[in-house]
Amino acid sequence: MKNKNVIIDTNIIVSVLLTKNSESSTYKVLELVFNKTIKPFISPKIFSEYKEVLSREKFALNQKLVIEFLNEYKKLSKMINTISSDIKLIDEKDRPFYDLFISQNNNTFLITGNIKHFPKNDYILTAKDFLNLF
Repeated sequence: MKNKNVIIDTNIIVSVLLTKNSESSTYKVLELVFNKTIKPFISPKIFSEYKEVLSREKFALNQKLVIEFLNEYKKLSKMINTISSDIKLIDEKDRPFYDLFISQNNNTFLITGNIKHFPKNDYILTAKDFLNLF
């Protein structure tokens, strides 16, 4: 699986930080990131969303740990600037993830818990499907 590039939707990260279930597919995907088995791609908009969502009071996450997590995640990631596409999405909040995805050449996977929010594509997968593929 080495050298696989991924874009990880915020809902995957939230799932891991809330459940802390080391057997879940979302946890295993992030474990691959932190083991440097897969390379996450982010954009400035995506990273801003990560920070904003993970700081929401409703999640009651330890903000010191969130900052440490985000700093390490950013170090492991490749930052890419993207241009907004005009493709219609079900949920426009997903635009930064899709725009980054389409800016890559089908060698990058978008991993999300909201697969129905995106156009059908063999490279847009749930965490479980991504792990099953490899």
